[in-house]
Amino acid sequence: MACPPYLQGAWTRKFGDAKELLPTVLETETPDVFIHDSLHTAEHMRFEFETATEFMEPGGFLVTDNCRFNNVFRAYVESSFASVAFWPNTEYALSPSKERVDDRFGIGVLQ
Repeated sequence: MACPPYLQGAWTRKFGDAKELLPTVLETETPDVFIHDSLHTAEHMRFEFETATEFMEPGGFLVTDNCRFNNVFRAYVESSFASVAFWPNTEYALSPSKERVDDRFGIGVLQ
């Protein structure tokens, strides 16, 4: 992940299992915005959504990449919140190696 030099002092990169790291980080940091863009299994996405929103102040944002990869984001939001917004990506994107990759899973945002 690239972080511009002027933001590096405010950025701490952590390596490890999110199931161990995320609760520990969120006990000391209250996120205004949480962006999920890691493992896209249903179990892992549900864990991150539930954990992040538990610590988030009212009015915070939960954002996920590939929100239509499975139905977890929609089901989580509809069971816990009033509405969900989806933005589709383009049908295909170019990878750094210039190969076409499927990019239709979109972005989901919850406030």
